[in-house]
Amino acid sequence: MENVDMKYDVLRQTLPGVSIFLRPLAAPSCLGLASFFSATWVWSTWLANWWGNGGSPFGFFGFILIFGGITQLLCAWQAFPARDNLATVFHGTWGSFYLGLGLHYLVLSLGIGPTVGVVLDRYGENNELAMVMVTIATLTFICCLCTLGRDLMYGLTCLFAGVGSTLVFAGSFAENGNRGAIKAGSYFLMFSALTSLYRTMVWLVEENIQRTFLPHFKTPYELQRPHVRVPVNEPGIRKGQ
Repeated sequence: MENVDMKYDVLRQTLPGVSIFLRPLAAPSCLGLASFFSATWVWSTWLANWWGNGGSPFGFFGFILIFGGITQLLCAWQAFPARDNLATVFHGTWGSFYLGLGLHYLVLSLGIGPTVGVVLDRYGENNELAMVMVTIATLTFICCLCTLGRDLMYGLTCLFAGVGSTLVFAGSFAENGNRGAIKAGSYFLMFSALTSLYRTMVWLVEENIQRTFLPHFKTPYELQRPHVRVPVNEPGIRKGQ
């Protein structure tokens, strides 16, 4: 204890007198992963041909546009004051994707565009979607690497989403489309939706019931990370959620 007190005395003498005011925030990824789950489940189950037809996106585009797109972007924005770069990139990436996808279906439903009146082919060649999936998959795999400092459920969400995006890219970029690859990608996207749902449930249960009977599946690095860091840059403050 004496050594710790001496370190704090040295810090008080050497660091400028700066006051830091923290603004309490709910974990942005709690709502962000709930939004990701909802939009991904609707789109991936349709992509897997579990339900609906080629005209179904004209009915659900509003949901993925608002809840999957706009809501995730708001969560990414709130991750800035939480200083959570991982949540900012993940929800910013997928929020933008679902916002763009919803707007795309909206434009088609309004009778604008070259494919008006044509039933959408889930498994046809779609180079535009494929190119988008390249960037989505790349950023998602980077997020997956960074989740080594978080927990297994967040990591599996990024891993499954990255693999699913890659398979959808491969299937959409193939000549005349590759049904098998796209359908396999849709199943990986479903897995990512389910793991994100579990992580959201852990946050909600822990906060409102104040019990931790649901395992967090934290990584060894996260278990070893102290809640208070001294003295690098901002002593006494832990980044993230």
